[in-house]
Amino acid sequence: MSNEKRFVLFAVVMFAWLLGFPYVMRFLGLSPAPRKPPALPAAAAAAQDAQLKKPEPTPTGVLPKDSAKPAVAQGQGPAKAAPDAPPKRPEVELVNESELVLGSVTDQSAT
Repeated sequence: MSNEKRFVLFAVVMFAWLLGFPYVMRFLGLSPAPRKPPALPAAAAAAQDAQLKKPEPTPTGVLPKDSAKPAVAQGQGPAKAAPDAPPKRPEVELVNESELVLGSVTDQSAT
């Protein structure tokens, strides 16, 4: 067998191994079953159900009569700036400078 044929055989066997290995492991029961996603809390599940039950969009070319006019007439008002409050200082406990020194003055070690 020539080197080219050996290389092609190697490439085909490795490709088959790469694709087939997960199926063989699952068939033999050696790989764990995939995890199910955790259940949503009741409030989140209700919100998701409500979101899925949105009204269907109207067909193209057919718009509800005068549905967009009130929103266009209202528009957005000028943006209101938040009142300037002094920035809140972080609450961090101060440390004495003497506690920031590493080691000891009387250290006699070689390193």
